[in-house]
Amino acid sequence: MLERLIPEEWWGKLRQRGGPVGWLGLAALATVAIGIGYCEYGAAETVVRAAVMGCTDGTTVAADRAARVFQRVIAVYGEPTREEDRGNTLYFEAPKSADAAVSPFWLRLSDDADPCHWSLSVQVRVAPPGPDDATLVQAIDRDPAVRRGFESRGRWYANDEGLFLARTHPVRELQGASLYWLEDHLDLASHWATTWLGEVREIQAGRAQAPGETRYRPGKDPKSILDSANRFLAEAGVPKP
Repeated sequence: MLERLIPEEWWGKLRQRGGPVGWLGLAALATVAIGIGYCEYGAAETVVRAAVMGCTDGTTVAADRAARVFQRVIAVYGEPTREEDRGNTLYFEAPKSADAAVSPFWLRLSDDADPCHWSLSVQVRVAPPGPDDATLVQAIDRDPAVRRGFESRGRWYANDEGLFLARTHPVRELQGASLYWLEDHLDLASHWATTWLGEVREIQAGRAQAPGETRYRPGKDPKSILDSANRFLAEAGVPKP
């Protein structure tokens, strides 16, 4: 799993760089991965990025990064149903996928005046509009029992088009045309749509109890992440701290 999160070129830069910075990056990555475990698409990436990257993107570089991702998304999920905001927003009503059903989603580019602050956000419609949308958002965001009971990442909101789960990713952190961050978010939203949203409704109605332990997608629990981190580090030859 971590092989997908940490691009090979980053890992190579750390090993080639050597010296205090390179070895500090390797040691920090090992400490985060083994000591914390739950480093998927977060702590591990941040440690490596901090050691090898700084944002010097100009508008042309940032636009090229975003364009490569837009092109890859269209190649994977088909032509968008429509484009909005000068082509900065793509809407996929019925995205194709070889792996699983994918809910309708928007992919938006926010092109700030500073290219280092550009971001891509994916907004997935988890459910059509419903009378309890506002209550569900409040429960997921603010009810400790519900919030701790189910894996969640991103921002929930509701409007007249439905219930959404959104996630933002900085353009400066894009690596080539990799869509891991987007694919992971689509998968999480799909799991909510098919499984957990119904359970939360039952909890809100008093017909079910909130889980005593956090429920995760298969392979996304902390133990699985830790095992994957250990395998990755062992294969890379990084000693345990």
